[in-house]
Amino acid sequence: MNRKNKNKRAKYPNCVAIDTQILIYSLREKFETEEQKSDSANAQTLMASVLSAGSRICISAITVAEYLVGVEQINRNSTLLQLTSSFDVAAFNTRSAAIAADLFPSMKQASNANRKIFSADSKIVSTIIAHNCRLMYTNDGDLSKLEHPEIEIRLLPKQQPRLFDDDDMDKHS
Repeated sequence: MNRKNKNKRAKYPNCVAIDTQILIYSLREKFETEEQKSDSANAQTLMASVLSAGSRICISAITVAEYLVGVEQINRNSTLLQLTSSFDVAAFNTRSAAIAADLFPSMKQASNANRKIFSADSKIVSTIIAHNCRLMYTNDGDLSKLEHPEIEIRLLPKQQPRLFDDDDMDKHS
């Protein structure tokens, strides 16, 4: 690695990364369970909050690949165009590869014993780190336990259920 690249500043400054499941929840429209519908609403709220705060949303190229698996072949090019125009897409590169190799033991430790570790998780996180994005949201409880000095991984925030809608509040004021 040459020195110039080693000291390079953030490629995606002021960014917040999301993993594949949050991307799915934020973009797809049909979900079967109430939990999935709730997660979809939470993901959309998170995305709106990030953008309204003036931050960019970053996804890894690995996340793009995982998302495209659920898209019909005929729609993949238009979906890819939508993703690349809506998000900063961080490429998996040699720096990401080195970070992924370092991350794998930590990810194994953060995981519960019943969960098989997929290399995609380490590639997604390492890509985000390599592109200097320091905050990532996930819906994966094991992944959120990963501790690394260069990134904070948080679970998707859950909205508090509302006791009353706005119309109910107006009736009682």
